[in-house]
Amino acid sequence: MADPVDISKYEFIRLPQKEVWGIFVHKDYELSKKPFVTPEDLAGLPLIMPHRRMVRDELKNWFGDVYDNMKVFAIYDLLYDAAVMVRKKLGVVLSIELESKFEDLKFIPLAPKLEFGSVLVWKKNQIYSACSEAFIDFSKKYIKGISDNAI
Repeated sequence: MADPVDISKYEFIRLPQKEVWGIFVHKDYELSKKPFVTPEDLAGLPLIMPHRRMVRDELKNWFGDVYDNMKVFAIYDLLYDAAVMVRKKLGVVLSIELESKFEDLKFIPLAPKLEFGSVLVWKKNQIYSACSEAFIDFSKKYIKGISDNAI
């Protein structure tokens, strides 16, 4: 799960890498030529925002006082659906950077930079199969090893 997230119902491992936030914009837009975008660059544009309230609150904080000039066009659960709207030139989507590329779209990071962490979660007080237990144990050791070597 991507931060920010309520982890009170879960056991978890915090992953060491950070997710970079930015926008996906159609390559035909003038905005696509910029190396990064600021809150002022996005003022008045039709924005497609993530559905999760905690994430939208973090983005609202990133926008600061400029948020009052934001025009939220839509919210999304699935980034693919939001990308379809961007392909049809209906707006720009705020999202994390992805490994896979969307045809006709360009990812532009936010400035100031915005990054969130991620957590691997599983329910507390559950009985898991041997395979699930092995996966959790492996993940704890593997991710801790990555974190220790990153320091």
